[in-house]
Amino acid sequence: MYTLQFTLKQHTPIIHFQHDQHGATLRATEVKPKLDRFILEKLGKEDYNEGIKKAKEGGYLKDENKPALTYSLQITSDAFYMEKIPKLYPCYFANMGEETQKKHFVFGDKIKVNLHCSDKDVYNLLRQYFSDFLVCTNFGTRQSKGFGSFAVESMQVADYERVLKQNFGTVYKIYWNNRSIFKLEEEHKSIFWKIDNEYKMLKSGLPKKKSKLRDYFNNLPGSIEWEKPRIQIGVQKLTGASLKIDRINNNYHYVRALLGLGENFEFPKNKAIIKLNHVAKTGEEKIERFQSPLTFKVFENIIYLFENKKIDLKHIKGKDFTFKYFKDKIENKSLEHSLQVPFEFNLSEFLDHSLRNSNWKQM
Repeated sequence: MYTLQFTLKQHTPIIHFQHDQHGATLRATEVKPKLDRFILEKLGKEDYNEGIKKAKEGGYLKDENKPALTYSLQITSDAFYMEKIPKLYPCYFANMGEETQKKHFVFGDKIKVNLHCSDKDVYNLLRQYFSDFLVCTNFGTRQSKGFGSFAVESMQVADYERVLKQNFGTVYKIYWNNRSIFKLEEEHKSIFWKIDNEYKMLKSGLPKKKSKLRDYFNNLPGSIEWEKPRIQIGVQKLTGASLKIDRINNNYHYVRALLGLGENFEFPKNKAIIKLNHVAKTGEEKIERFQSPLTFKVFENIIYLFENKKIDLKHIKGKDFTFKYFKDKIENKSLEHSLQVPFEFNLSEFLDHSLRNSNWKQM
């Protein structure tokens, strides 16, 4: 029997539903399937199915019909701390109400991971890839926004950045000094305010600061305008309100979908809600959600941003969505319209365009 033990350091809180249960930090039920997939992709040179094929040939799978490698995993923690998620917490605004009340932040101290296997080849794979796996993966809820970041305790910044570049190509980083992971309320909150503001600046913009995504499309040949002014026109007709509408033309597209699909748009002051619905073509699967292709990671006092290449933008490009207008929960069907997500979008080019003259540094 071969055994590996790693001591982990937690860099950001993990969000859990069953926070009061034993082992409420990292959970083997989440870690093992993700670790299996990571190793299988490496075996297949980033081709998951090819990795499964090679694992079958090597006898590395517990069951030839299931992609689970032949090792066991146990996770323990010397202590863990938890806190209720405050209302209006950055990067967690969309999860209010009953769901938020049930979920807590959890922090583990001196987390130990023990891996046991009887196959030397599987042991060598675990030894080779476990540390890299943690660098490339977040855990729990809201992973793309940096929650649930862990690393092997001995990991140094230079090694961490080397692994990120090897796996994700172009990576951006920004330093953030105002944080302490085990000050359970205010100090670790500041890093998520930073992540939240940076993400909003890219996607939706901030007060008096134009969306980088809108600016990118406005300056392309053909000048595409984003969906916001078209929605505002509908809200004016729905409510009689007078809104300040900023637009360069009427070539409207649903551009924000490219950085993650929202459920709806809300205008609380006008008591208006605009609900979105994907118009699926014959034989096409209906899109209910589309995860942001951007991922944030946190290590020590550094925030990293990179493209998650597993999120394939071809699944959202060129798709049509209807926009349905409701006031006081009553729909005005005469205002319904559709907008298309742009067919062309280069995420790497967009990030370079948007972050080139900012505090973000390309690694």
